[in-house]
This record gives sequence, structure tokens and C-alpha cells, in this order.
Amino acid sequence: MKRTSRGSPCGFLMPSRSSESARDCRKRKALRIQYLAESVRLRELTVLKMRQDVERLLEVCHEIDNGEFPQNAVAELGDKLERKW
Repeated sequence: MKRTSRGSPCGFLMPSRSSESARDCRKRKALRIQYLAESVRLRELTVLKMRQDVERLLEVCHEIDNGEFPQNAVAELGDKLERKW
């Protein structure tokens, strides 16, 4: 059946307002998906940075356990730990 903007007493034809509404809904859905994908990507990057910081902290802890005191690593970690994720 052909869809037109003119109404039909039998209710089979879709008014143009409904078509516009459906189109707008699909656009909003696509934008929402893009927003969520970007949000996930940024959070994944943050998690990777945090993992790198934790790994570096573990390395420094192992060095300290072995009796070494890495001055540069402690200063470097201090700067990184003060930043906000």
C-alpha cells in the first residue's frame, strides 16, 4: 500500500506527521548511539592510563622492596597521581 500525507478513513495510510516523527526518532537514536560510543571510548582510554599508572606503581614498589629507592620514579608518579582522571 502506498503511504500518503492524506488521511484515510480506513487507517491504512500513514500521515506525514508520523513519518516525520519516526525520522526524527531515528536521528535522535543515531546521535545517542554516537554519544555513547564516544563516551565508552573516552572511558576505555582513561582505564588504560590508570592501568599503566598501577603497573608503574607496582614496579616502584618492587624496587623499594629490593632496597632501591628510585627518586625519578617517585617524582614522576607523584605528578601523575595528582592529576584527575
